[in-house]
Formats: sequence, structure tokens, C-alpha cells
Amino acid sequence: MIPLSCPDMLFPVEEVARVLPKLKAAGFAAIELAWVGCGRPEYIPLAKETVRRSRDAGLEIGAIWVYGIRGACSPAAATRRFALERMKPLLDLAVESNAGGVVTIDHRREPEAAPAARDEALAYVGESFAELGRYAAAIGTKVFLEPLSRPNRPLLDTIESAAEFCRGLGSPSVMVCADTYHAHCNGEDFNAALARAKPQIGYIHFSDFCSAPGKPDRPLPGFGEINFAEAIRVVEAVDYRGVVAIEGAVPDGMTALEACAAVVRRLRGAGLRQPS
Repeated sequence: MIPLSCPDMLFPVEEVARVLPKLKAAGFAAIELAWVGCGRPEYIPLAKETVRRSRDAGLEIGAIWVYGIRGACSPAAATRRFALERMKPLLDLAVESNAGGVVTIDHRREPEAAPAARDEALAYVGESFAELGRYAAAIGTKVFLEPLSRPNRPLLDTIESAAEFCRGLGSPSVMVCADTYHAHCNGEDFNAALARAKPQIGYIHFSDFCSAPGKPDRPLPGFGEINFAEAIRVVEAVDYRGVVAIEGAVPDGMTALEACAAVVRRLRGAGLRQPS
């Protein structure tokens, strides 16, 4: 049984509270707090209000999504420290909202900056995530590291590389968020990689891929070219016990609510079994 989670960022921040009961009625079991992940402190009170209203609507909080720990690979200790200090309140929020954890990325290399050598940058990222892992373990939550498609210039671009990184840290509080879109873009077999990385998988994103000219290349799941019947099969086969969060662009001609309801229908058609 795979419960689905919907990111609040699919809706304007002022509309999130209104749509929560409708998302529950459409078949979602949880919300992913994504607006707060923009890193603006004023979103934290709004996120707490979303948590309260989500519970009133019968929805859990799947995870908190964060835009990335900018500075996590910086050679400057003060920059890395600043990045980590911005993350800790969101880990605290994950505990307060009973979320599974916080989803983030290793970093984004700014094109105008001279990047550190990969091995050096990985060492700094390792230090950063090791500290986040210790903090998460101390308060009882997790960090989910999401590998990205290569145009985003990540250090860790595949499920396998992220799983190896997490194994090297040796922290059960730092795990992998596997995403169907990023795996597809990088030519990685999502199903095989998920099976191999089973012990390190802590969270999953379903997002689609579309190669049609003039359309968003990352639509909501079921509106593109990825075989979600196979993805669902392997998620169930590895005995994944968390929620699966959807991501992607809303198709033209549909409201976000209509698209979300259609996602549930399409994933059920692909074999998704929702909790009763």
C-alpha cells in the first residue's frame, strides 16, 4: 500500500489551506511542505498553519522539501556553517509536524563561482551532511538526499552515487530520496537502482518526463513517458514503507486540483494500491 503525498507548492501559498480537504478527497494521504523550503523565514509560521489544517483535513506531513543547502560544499567553514544553521530549524519543524524528514540536495554549483575540485567538494559535503545527520539523530528525524539530473550540476547525480555517499557517512539518519525524473534524465534505471539501494532509500518522488517540443519536460506523473507501473511494482517489491510524493508541472488546460485528481486515477490505473 503506497500513500501519496502532494507538494503544497503546486498551489499559491494563500490557497493551500483551502485545497487540503479536496486533496484528501482526491485520494492523497499526505502533504509535502515545499513553500517553507524556499528558505524564507516568514514561511515557517505559514507551514505550521498548513500542518494544523492538514491534520484537520486528515492529511499527514510526508516530508519538508528544501531548495538545497547552498554553501554545503564551500571551502569556507563560515559559509558551510551558515548553510547548516539555516537547515536546522526545518529539521526541528519536521519533528514538530511528525514529518518523515527533510528532503534536500548536496548543492548547486553557481556558474560564476570557481567550483572546488570534485573530491574536495565531496569532502566538504560529507562534513556538512555528517553534521546534519548527527543533529537529525539527536532530535529524532532524518535527512533525505536527492540526486539531481546533471544539468543542475550536482555532485551526486544518481541514486547509486547518493546511496554510496550515505553508506560512507554511516549515519542511519541520512538517506536517499529517489526521483523517477532525475534518474530518467541521467540514463539511470530507476527500478534497478532502487532495488540495489534498498537499505538507503528513505523517501521517493514520482515525477514524469516528456520529450514533446513545447511542453514542460517534467510533468506530473502519468502525463509523460515514464512507466509508472514498473516503478510502482519495484517500490512495493523493496517493501518501502513511506509516502511517495508527486512532483511536476500541471498540464495546460487543467487546474492544479484537477491534475492532482488525475494523477491519482492514472497511478491507480498503473497498479497503485492506496491505503483504505
